[in-house]
Amino acid sequence: MPANEDDLMTVGELARRVGVTVRTIQYYDQKGLLHPSSKSEQNQRLYSRDDEERLFFRRWKNFLDA
Repeated sequence: MPANEDDLMTVGELARRVGVTVRTIQYYDQKGLLHPSSKSEQNQRLYSRDDEERLFFRRWKNFLDA
């Protein structure tokens, strides 16, 4: 896990970087496929670069399975 919150991104930032909707990330979280690495003091979900890589991999795998 990253050392501080500066290395983390919000669900919206993650969605933009990966090219999915926020709802898609929330769905993956509900299904236990992707969980936030941390939460901010305001209880905002925060994701790491490792989470970003996992989400990219999941999208790529879904694309290949289609």
